[in-house]
Amino acid sequence: MNQTLTAKINRGSALSPSSGGWIPPTEERSSITEQSGFTLLEAVIALLIMLIVALGSASLFSFSIYNNSGGTDRATSLAIAQQALERLRSAQFNSTTTDAVLNGGTTRQRTLRVLR
Repeated sequence: MNQTLTAKINRGSALSPSSGGWIPPTEERSSITEQSGFTLLEAVIALLIMLIVALGSASLFSFSIYNNSGGTDRATSLAIAQQALERLRSAQFNSTTTDAVLNGGTTRQRTLRVLR
């Protein structure tokens, strides 16, 4: 470079494009290692990891719904069985008579005869 151009650059004055001279850059170019942001590969890998986590949590959510509904069914059946046992415990029983509650499983059949 010649000395006048170097002196003008050092003083901050630039040559105009119309004069065919060199215009110094306004910003220093940073090297590739100093650039910030994500590459396409990094973004795809991050999306795949998030997809795997989301699918895992969705299957866990499905599993918990299935087990919670089964727990509700078990609680209902336990309540019905407990009511039946309480009713049997409160029945009167002695050697001569029994309560009608204890006649569970016995039925009377009535036959109907049709006369012609």
